[in-house]
This record gives sequence, C-alpha cells and structure tokens, in this order.
Amino acid sequence: MISNGWITDALAAAVGAMTIKAMLVDSGFSATPDSTAVPTGDEISGTGYTAGGEDVTSLAALTYDSATNRIKLTLSGPVNFGPIVASDVNAIVFYDDTSSVLLLADVFGSTDPDGSADFVYTPQAAGIMAVQVS
Repeated sequence: MISNGWITDALAAAVGAMTIKAMLVDSGFSATPDSTAVPTGDEISGTGYTAGGEDVTSLAALTYDSATNRIKLTLSGPVNFGPIVASDVNAIVFYDDTSSVLLLADVFGSTDPDGSADFVYTPQAAGIMAVQVS
C-alpha cells in the first residue's frame, strides 16, 4: 500500500510550480504515454488563435478522491479559445510552459471551427488527468 499523502503533496508541489497552458493541435499529433515534448510542430494556426495556446493555470486544481483512490487534476471551468478560424483541430494538449513538458492530451477528432462562435473545450467532471494510488 502507498499512502496518498506524500504522492498528493509531491504532485501538488510540482503542479503549483507550473504555468499550465492548453494548446490545440492537428491530426499530425500522435498521443502516446511516452510523449514528453510539447508538440509545437503540430500546433494549429488560424485566424484568432494565439500561438502557444491559453494559460489555464488559474483553472487547474489537484485533489485526492478517497472513494476511487485517485489523485485528479481538474479544471474549474472550460477553456475558451475565442472565435477561431482553423482547419484540422484534432486535440487539445496541456503542457507546462515553464519546462516545456507535455502533461496530457485529449484527442477529440478533427473539426474545422469557422469563427462563428467561440471554440470552447469543456473538461470532463472526472478531471483531465487521474493517478491511481494503490
């Protein structure tokens, strides 16, 4: 058995030192557990999109869920990229802008925002990342 306390504290310290950003990438991005570098070569470009993505540090929170024995990284709200015009928006990646380390990706499939409305990513209530403690 591993105590959740020290893992939660270590992750909280690490997350607390990060500037977490959300970047949109195209279908050239391949999500693998071994990916560590920010996929800047696959970042989308388009009218209204800010290169490097959106800062979501203030939305991020780390919590321990004793019912599931998971440490969760959650966002307190959606990520709004504004009205963008782009093609082949395939995934959102979250990364630490301080160290340029990829944290996680959510591949949702290709879409072509036309700028008629804000492009908004709504995270799952269960969190954007979970670490199992056992």
